[in-house]
Amino acid sequence: MQSGVNAFHQTIGKWENTELYQLGWTLVNDFLNDAFTTQTNAAQRALRLERFKPLTENGEIDQHRRQALEDLMNNRFRQRFNQRLEDRFAELGKPLNAQEQVNVRQELGPDPYQREVEVMAKIRAYYCIASIRFIDNICASVQGELFENVKTGLWEQLIDGLGVSAADPKAHENCVALLAEDAARERKRVMCQKEKVALEKAQECLDKLVQRG
Repeated sequence: MQSGVNAFHQTIGKWENTELYQLGWTLVNDFLNDAFTTQTNAAQRALRLERFKPLTENGEIDQHRRQALEDLMNNRFRQRFNQRLEDRFAELGKPLNAQEQVNVRQELGPDPYQREVEVMAKIRAYYCIASIRFIDNICASVQGELFENVKTGLWEQLIDGLGVSAADPKAHENCVALLAEDAARERKRVMCQKEKVALEKAQECLDKLVQRG
């Protein structure tokens, strides 16, 4: 939001003391707040969908599963091996030499929790895919909706909100009021001009009546 403030000030900062600046920033701020709220809602919806654990057709899940299984099995082996070394050290009262460590490796055998590790690998693979999908959805929403909305909608919001549309019959009058240093005095000046025009017309009517009389 701070970057938006800076950009706005750089664009029309020289009119900071006018209603154009104050009203313009109010319109921009409201527009951006609505846009960010929409994106927040979209992100929350995407997160809710992922929490339902939907199925995925992403073929890369097998690759993630194999990688996760390899990582988990390697970590499991290191932990089992280190634990066995600690147990043997406690039994013998001395560290094992290189050959003894090789023998310990051979003694370990298959992991008794192999099936559980495989289940964990599948779960980890799914969450890898889910996290990538979630991030992609957020990026697509921001780039395809937020940026496009700001690009096409903000200008229209300002034109309509400031009352300076070419279709508005009071566009010129509104522009003058927006650029006035003292908006209240400018509004009073416009009102006085209207009263002056009305008085001039009334005077013309009176003059015509006097001439007829």
